[in-house]
Amino acid sequence: RSAQAGRAIDLLEGMQSSGIEPNEHSFSSTITACARSGQWELAVELLEEQRRCGVPLTPHSFNAAISACARAGQPDRALALID
Repeated sequence: RSAQAGRAIDLLEGMQSSGIEPNEHSFSSTITACARSGQWELAVELLEEQRRCGVPLTPHSFNAAISACARAGQPDRALALID
């Protein structure tokens, strides 16, 4: 992972381990960092974790994950996120 994505994930995990529940902004920022670093699988995984945690999914989170898939040549995966 890139340094930016790694820091974002560390912060998100640190929040969770400290008992602080991440919100839609925390997830969205982390998904964006992963998308920008080419970590499309991690971006998708985080979007799914956001859903599992009951945190509202935002257009920004979806767009970042979809863009990550598209840039990685994963159009089918990107389309699956929309369904």
